[in-house]
Amino acid sequence: MGRMAGTLRVFCYAMAVSFVGALVAARSVYADFKEGSLRAGRELEALSDVLGGVNTVFVNGAAVHIATAFTAQAPAEVLDRFEAVCRAHPQFMARALADIPDTLLEKANVQADRVWRLGVVRHEKGDDGVLTCFTDERPAGMRDVARRLKAFEQSKDLSEFGHVRYVYVRRTDHGTHVRTIWTDGEVNLGKMFPAQGDAAGFDSTLVPRPPASTRILSGTSAQVPFGIHIYRSSEREESLRRFYDAELGARGWKPVANRTPHTVAYLKNGAMFFATLTPSGTRTLVTATETARGDTPTGAEVRVER
Repeated sequence: MGRMAGTLRVFCYAMAVSFVGALVAARSVYADFKEGSLRAGRELEALSDVLGGVNTVFVNGAAVHIATAFTAQAPAEVLDRFEAVCRAHPQFMARALADIPDTLLEKANVQADRVWRLGVVRHEKGDDGVLTCFTDERPAGMRDVARRLKAFEQSKDLSEFGHVRYVYVRRTDHGTHVRTIWTDGEVNLGKMFPAQGDAAGFDSTLVPRPPASTRILSGTSAQVPFGIHIYRSSEREESLRRFYDAELGARGWKPVANRTPHTVAYLKNGAMFFATLTPSGTRTLVTATETARGDTPTGAEVRVER
């Protein structure tokens, strides 16, 4: 999950950079974005689909919606369909991403020429491909674009450019795996990935955060009680092991034997907590996962520090 934090950061900034670069015809930036968005899809594909249907996850204070499905259609056909919706009916794109099977029932005719157009980026390589588009109810004239660029420069909020819609497809032995992601609210990169200090989000209400640490990622889901928190601590692994033994022991958690390197695990009343302590130079990357959230509100009421 430490790598996941880096992926999310690069992915969000790549979308912003690609939008600005495209406006000034920076083809090299556009090419980098296409490759970056494809890599992001591959990273997301590595996450197991533990839930069916549509899931809402909260990542560093931003609500992100995710849906997955399998289809017999080829990856290019899937991208054709979503591209057609994005171009012809952008106001229905979120609905299309949420109901993948229904969206794929209709065939789409997309021009073979993949020339870049404002707001839509498509890239395919081998057995996978990606489509990213920005949708918005507001006008997008050149004067308005200049205003949005200025607003983004000040706020670092990606939603200044519109709502983000993303589709990743990969051919498998069981058909084409489709993963869709979309956002409708604020995606403030300055708060989500600050240069200094804690990222927006929340700490566990069950387990104390590691000492001498900076929060770089927090995530939870509206559908399940699981939570993940990633910190960068100046403490060494052995010091952190002693910290968790003492602090969790005082709270009634019992240590659980495990053979995974650099990992500690504890159990309490059926809830599990485990932390991976990965040395990183003079610091330690702490990836803490819990199977319950205590009194942390669920769904849209999840507590977020800004």
